[in-house]
Amino acid sequence: MSNYKKVMIVGWAIIGSFFLGFFGFLFAYNGDLYIIDDADPFEKNSALGYNILHAAFDAVGQFFFNRDKGGYLNWAIAISQFTAPLSMVGGVMVLIAYFQNMIDLVRSRICRLCGGEVIAIYGDGEERKEIIRSQKATKRRQVLVYPEEEIFKPATHHILFFRDDRHSLQFFEDNREFFHSNEKKKVYMVFSQTDPFLFTKEQSEQTLSNVYFVNVNEMIAKDFWREHDLLKYKRDKKLEVNIAIVGFSDLARTLLHYGVILNCYETNQKIHYYVWGDTSLQQKALTNLDEKISDAEMDDRIIYQTEDLTSAVDQLGDMDRIILTEECCAEYVQTIIRKYPETDIFFVDPEGSSLDQLRGFHVKSYASRRSYDVGRILREAEHAAGKQLNARYAVV
Repeated sequence: MSNYKKVMIVGWAIIGSFFLGFFGFLFAYNGDLYIIDDADPFEKNSALGYNILHAAFDAVGQFFFNRDKGGYLNWAIAISQFTAPLSMVGGVMVLIAYFQNMIDLVRSRICRLCGGEVIAIYGDGEERKEIIRSQKATKRRQVLVYPEEEIFKPATHHILFFRDDRHSLQFFEDNREFFHSNEKKKVYMVFSQTDPFLFTKEQSEQTLSNVYFVNVNEMIAKDFWREHDLLKYKRDKKLEVNIAIVGFSDLARTLLHYGVILNCYETNQKIHYYVWGDTSLQQKALTNLDEKISDAEMDDRIIYQTEDLTSAVDQLGDMDRIILTEECCAEYVQTIIRKYPETDIFFVDPEGSSLDQLRGFHVKSYASRRSYDVGRILREAEHAAGKQLNARYAVV
């Protein structure tokens, strides 16, 4: 919710609570006054004026938890004594947010004057919080988080990081005019379900030249194969590895794709990828992988299993490495760990906790949110832009 909407809601709540209490006290005081029917008109008017001030004073006191009503109580006063403190707390929170925005604005101006960059992150998931926790503010870089309804205009870089890719696209469309009029400001759209290469040349030109696309699964896959290479499995000068990928999601597809590309160590290697899950559609999307393997003239293979994940539990005995994706529940992961205690097992854990100390060297987690940081996103965007450019030249 934008700050303007928050101010309007809290403002109307404060006004409504005040007038509700004001008229409640006024009617209560005047009811006591008019018990004497033969009162002098001048005295009645004087008393009425006094009651108006007194009612206004008591209505304001409602906002500060003043429960002394002098014995006066009706439905309006009863409602006001609950709504007034709540609206007051809301008003304080809005003021705090306003001053925080002012502080952010001043800090960003100082950062810009020092020649630095100001980065604003928009989103609705835990990922952006992890990005902020991993950053240390410096004179050269300032990282800020803003709600999805607002644009922090002084920012030089805008990162759109939503749990649903459609929300990122919608956020961009809602603010297209701002991004179009400020092409010096760079926009980074972080996807998890959408392949950036789906944006063709024509679409990219319509999307503006200052927009970059980043895929989270690609970042995870690159990190995974870089941190956990296959050289440890080389025996007698031969590299023969059986790798199981259980649960064929978008992440698993990306892991397989980059595994085939990056795991090229020698011409006589023999790396077999066994894939379990709903592979019918994914297999069609990865037909080019078999071509890449044949072009490399290596004995690598991709074997798609038709059995479900439950059947896979008893078929992993020959595997050197088992990669479990986010489709595998906690109970499934524990079953695999108990059944294959000596096999290298990797499981998805966005929180970044590790079972190394509990189960030993053979169990590790991956795909942690802690691997997200601003610098990595900016670098990955540059790499993605380079791949897009090369793809266009290849088509030409």
